[in-house]
Amino acid sequence: MTLRLIYNFLHAAALVGSQRQFSREWLHRQPSYMSCCESRSREPSLEVLLILHNRIRRLVPASLGNPDAAGQYREQLGELVAEIRYAIGRRLQSVRSDGC
Repeated sequence: MTLRLIYNFLHAAALVGSQRQFSREWLHRQPSYMSCCESRSREPSLEVLLILHNRIRRLVPASLGNPDAAGQYREQLGELVAEIRYAIGRRLQSVRSDGC
């Protein structure tokens, strides 16, 4: 799961307007965070994944019965949450296996 895929989905759902907005409002980082990660081929931090997971997870129940963009993409938002959760789990396993 890359930030680009997540951003593209949220952008298509009209939940975010630009990469800078995504970095600032969705990731709680500087406006250039996403572009820096991409240009340096870096994965998002575990903290960023957790922030993003929680933000999108809260959208799923809120979108129930809403005809707006979040409501139209409710099922896909749920799948996105599951994918981010899986990425978080993989990251935590790699941290544990790197230890003594």
